[in-house]
Amino acid sequence: MNIDAIVVPDTVKPIPPQWVNDVELDEFGAEMGDVIGEGPVLAWSSEERKQRYQHALRRLDLNEEMLSSKRITLMSKTELGQEKKRVKAELKRYDTDWKKQFKVLPNHSQKEVMRPLYLYYRRLKNQLATADSGARDQDSDDDLLGRQPGPESARSGRRTNKEKAELQISQLEARANSLQQEKGAIRTKLKEFQENFLLQHHRKIRFHKDILPIEKEYRMYKNIKEELQKVAAALALVNCTGFVNTGIQGRLSQDVTALRAEAKKAKGPWVGPKKGSWVKILRPESYWHLGCSWFQQRGQVVNVNQKPEVKYPVTAVKFDSVNYANVNTNGYALWEVIEAPAPGPGEVEVQCCERHRFTVPSASLIQRVWFHLVFMCQWMQSDLLAMRKSP
Repeated sequence: MNIDAIVVPDTVKPIPPQWVNDVELDEFGAEMGDVIGEGPVLAWSSEERKQRYQHALRRLDLNEEMLSSKRITLMSKTELGQEKKRVKAELKRYDTDWKKQFKVLPNHSQKEVMRPLYLYYRRLKNQLATADSGARDQDSDDDLLGRQPGPESARSGRRTNKEKAELQISQLEARANSLQQEKGAIRTKLKEFQENFLLQHHRKIRFHKDILPIEKEYRMYKNIKEELQKVAAALALVNCTGFVNTGIQGRLSQDVTALRAEAKKAKGPWVGPKKGSWVKILRPESYWHLGCSWFQQRGQVVNVNQKPEVKYPVTAVKFDSVNYANVNTNGYALWEVIEAPAPGPGEVEVQCCERHRFTVPSASLIQRVWFHLVFMCQWMQSDLLAMRKSP
């Protein structure tokens, strides 16, 4: 069978290049939303959101002016409770309808159109809390000396602010827990797909066509991550307002700067030798060091570390020559050094044991002779003691 092949040059009809490469889902770190296109519609249009907001107002028999008016201050406690329940149902309806259509709750920006109704709901809650506290205060004052509106209203305001902050925190935490559960479920599904893909194709996910079966889930996963970040920012914002009770532990991230300031304040004054001072070494092995021709006991402190957890805070003591450890710089604990005067010009301190310590001119011949004599005496003394003990 003869087939005529027609060659079309690239200038006439070029071959479309591969438009995405090396897009992997390892640890879900790749931002595929920037390269895989818009995909299916996952949100209502702005017009549809406005229509749903207007429908909610009509069902509540409200308008824009009534949301910001002072009519709620004239409501009784029962009326406030009923109105609060109705508004909450409409707010929940918006979230429920969104989730039915898109399988995920709307984020903060997607609920922005409902903000006036949210603010109205918050005003109802605050007014209801004020009414409850006012009723309790009035009952208590009738039993005692009468009502004093000034201090009681101030305390009521403080309680209202505290309750409001704690309520906001609890709501944000509940929202974060719900998002974490959704995120974990979707992550498990993505992980299973990735493992099955690797077993079937013997390679990792790289191309856009590879993720088509789970593209919707991956977009949902990204949206949930963004929403979690916004919830964390909202928690931090509530913390900055000053209405949060400081006794609430484990709910907000602590201020690292404040912790460092407290740690610096709690740290005691430095009690060791300062940088540049001269010290004598008190380690036991330094008293019996005869490995070199002479031993210089005094050294100059080069650096210190004032952190309490450091084992050798005098981190660097420098000697003119080498010390008993055959180094010219070494670190010491506080109990291993003692401050001493600096040696005079042309002098060096020599020591072979606890009894024999003096300062001599730096002539190496005198030092060598003295060390050898002391060493011979100690060696002979140890032999005599051994002979006396032997039978």
